[in-house]
Amino acid sequence: MSSTRLPSTALASSSNPKKRKFTRDQLVRNLQILGTLSAPLPPDLPISPPLSRSPSPSPPNKRKRPSSSDSEKLKRPRTLPPRPLKAEPTEDGELREDHPTPSPAESIQPPIAAPQPSSSATVPVRRPRRGRGDAVRAIETKEKYHAYGKILKYSGDARFWSTYPPNHRHHRPLANPPPVGSPYHKNGNLIARLELVDALVLFAYSIWSNEYFHIDCVSDTWGNISEFLAWCKAKWSSEDTQGEQEKAFLGLVYMIEAYINYRKFVYACLDRRGKDGQGKEGLESTSTRLYHEVERQQQAAVDALAQAAVSQKHGSGSVNTPTMLPSPASASSVNSTPTMTNRSPVNPAPLNPSQPTSSAPSQLPNAPQQSSTHSPSQIPSAFPLMLQPETIAAFRNQNLAIHAGKWCSHIASQHLSIPILMRNFPTTWARIAGSSLSADEEHEPDIEDDEGELYWPGQSQIGEGLGWVCLMGKAMIKEFGKGIGYLGIKGVIPWPTKGSTHATTHEALYASVWSHTPTSRVPRPPLPQLERDVTTDRHGAYPVVDPVAWFRRPSATTLGVHTPSGHL
Repeated sequence: MSSTRLPSTALASSSNPKKRKFTRDQLVRNLQILGTLSAPLPPDLPISPPLSRSPSPSPPNKRKRPSSSDSEKLKRPRTLPPRPLKAEPTEDGELREDHPTPSPAESIQPPIAAPQPSSSATVPVRRPRRGRGDAVRAIETKEKYHAYGKILKYSGDARFWSTYPPNHRHHRPLANPPPVGSPYHKNGNLIARLELVDALVLFAYSIWSNEYFHIDCVSDTWGNISEFLAWCKAKWSSEDTQGEQEKAFLGLVYMIEAYINYRKFVYACLDRRGKDGQGKEGLESTSTRLYHEVERQQQAAVDALAQAAVSQKHGSGSVNTPTMLPSPASASSVNSTPTMTNRSPVNPAPLNPSQPTSSAPSQLPNAPQQSSTHSPSQIPSAFPLMLQPETIAAFRNQNLAIHAGKWCSHIASQHLSIPILMRNFPTTWARIAGSSLSADEEHEPDIEDDEGELYWPGQSQIGEGLGWVCLMGKAMIKEFGKGIGYLGIKGVIPWPTKGSTHATTHEALYASVWSHTPTSRVPRPPLPQLERDVTTDRHGAYPVVDPVAWFRRPSATTLGVHTPSGHL
């Protein structure tokens, strides 16, 4: 027993000289460490070291080296709360391992520190539900944002032409250019393209809001913005577009086009009510009707062939030997009239082939050949159908919409997706990820709201979701515009000089926008000669293109999309 207690006694005796060698600074640090403990250690702690420490291979002279600042910095800091220091009176090295490290509270604080709240954490804000709305709201929304779109379109075109060098043939200076050094002066080209895509979003939203209320889709109406949509794609696909964030707007333009094409395709298949109040047959009903018509003609052809086969089978005798031929008679009775007794030996003659005679085997193989000539394989492969030109054009437009929608969806997915939105538009993504809205509540958000709930657009193949695309696009424009000083409708270029036809039109729309008055209350001036092939619809809110005049136009400038003073 004495031998077992000898090492601990010797260790205790050898530890006393070590404590005498502590400097004053070391003792002060040790006392500070002990002062952070919740309760002081009891004085009656056992002095024997733990069993795991007794066979330690480290030599005792290694602990006699004085501590230095360099050796203290090389030690790893503690990341967990320290164990109870039961063996610290006998293990002097434990104190030296503790005093250079920070306090336990400081060492644990970084892993559990809460992230700083960001601006995206405060959105989305759940607004009160406002419902689907009525016809008045649909008309006001359509006219208001269509007028906004026309203003932004003119401003974007004019600003874009002004960004060319003064000696360039496309340069057109502004009457009131922005101040030198302002965001609109430094980022003129980018802001011009941003105004164009902003106008496209508002045009699409104005048309969609009217159709969403009436649960309809008019393909001719969407054709009015097709040229302007191509104009926006050309501007955002140029070399000026740099970076993933800017290319996301190119994906937005393609996404809008894809949803428009699929919307036209889906609604073209449905039966709906036309403008005259009468029902309009969809492509689904048209194809079903044509299928039944072909099926009826095919069945009629089969019945006709079957009837011909039956008639030939029962009348085969009369076909082989005509009944009106004179019976064979003597030369003396050539001019005499044959009687029934004379005809009786003639009639059995055609019946002889059907009887088992010596000539029957030679005629048996001919019977299957006669029946095979009337088999259903000889049914005509084509049948005449009465198709109107509108029906053929509808089927052609359907195929074009499917192919265009597929291609646009492919391009849009390359430039605008959920990961791209999360990286480059965090606020917009937060409004989508934290939303409580469903896919069929496109009417709830306000397109001018910066903090409301949004929804990621669903599958475009169902014909819906275009409203969500416009709402998301407007949020992306606002979030991106804050970084470059974009002001939206408040920073547009004023209208041209008074007196011109374009200026009168622009001033009327400009006044209606700032006064929030529907454009139908503003007298519409006569359309310029450039738009002689364009007529207005019954609401007077957007033009309707005559298809015949459109395809016969000399160039693609009928809608004026290539000139800053053109109209949509």
